[in-house]
Amino acid sequence: MKDALFKLQKSNVITVVWGQKESSYEEEKNHLPVIGNDVALFIANLVVSKSIDLQDVYLIGNSMGAHLAGFTGKAVKKKLNSLVGRITGLDPAGPDYYYADATERLHVTDAAFVDVIHTNAACTRLKGMGYPYSAGHFDFFVNGGITQPGCREVNEYIFEMTTSELRHSMNYLFGYVDKKTIENLDKYFACSHFRALDIFLASIENDSCEFLSYECSSWGRYLSGKCDDHDVAVLGYRADMYKELIRNSNRMKFYLKTGSVYPYCL
Repeated sequence: MKDALFKLQKSNVITVVWGQKESSYEEEKNHLPVIGNDVALFIANLVVSKSIDLQDVYLIGNSMGAHLAGFTGKAVKKKLNSLVGRITGLDPAGPDYYYADATERLHVTDAAFVDVIHTNAACTRLKGMGYPYSAGHFDFFVNGGITQPGCREVNEYIFEMTTSELRHSMNYLFGYVDKKTIENLDKYFACSHFRALDIFLASIENDSCEFLSYECSSWGRYLSGKCDDHDVAVLGYRADMYKELIRNSNRMKFYLKTGSVYPYCL
């Protein structure tokens, strides 16, 4: 993604890598507030030493990284009494976050503009790996937000697994996620989950590919055409061009259809 951003415009891109080789999902989740605070301290130092404008700071996070962006935004707000300009959450992780309050996950108050792309959002691990509820000013539910074109539902893969793969998949379903389990998730379950990252990248690399999205209360109403006269926004890198739609701090849900192969345009 950094290369695509460099091609798009003059940018300074900082990549945050965290986690130990053998650490579990739970361990990495528990480290997020500390890591977010460290990143916020780095940003605060840039504000002081380089006079950067916080409104120019843009945090992008995929899966658990979306919540890390949220913790960073919270810490920046606490340190500087001001908000970073934007956070984009790419299918924020769902497991262990389903019932988390605003202080424990990505939240609309973490940046001046928060947009979230949902591609594998479900209320149970068996259905998806993403966070199923609204978390930003704009929440985009792509193809309904659960299963993406060209991908299959999580439970359909079970019959193709070896005994070892099935065991590690059961670890995931019952809450224990180690590195081997993550490898198994990548192989079988992550197609829809990581589609958010792929679509966002396509929105950077293909400005002619416009992911036009309609404000709507549900996927069913969108499919039935009941939202065709509602507000529209574009999913992806250029979503902030539509932030004037935000009224009285209202949070907006958008729905759209995409194709099954890159760049996913219809």
